[in-house]
Amino acid sequence: MKPWISTLVLTLALSAAAGCDRASEEKCREAVRNILSLTGLDKADTGPDEHGAIRSCRANASKQAVECMIAA
Repeated sequence: MKPWISTLVLTLALSAAAGCDRASEEKCREAVRNILSLTGLDKADTGPDEHGAIRSCRANASKQAVECMIAA
């Protein structure tokens, strides 16, 4: 096998494995709304950007962390 093909296959496999522990957008939305509700920021006129928080959640939080935020 050519070296670039094996590198490509390895990169794709690692990317797929890394994405397995990421939460879905719906779960992150639920978690973000719950945290905003708990802190009272859901009723404030100004507050954090919900869409930005959802993107951050999807990029950084594990499924376990999101479930914990939902259950809080």
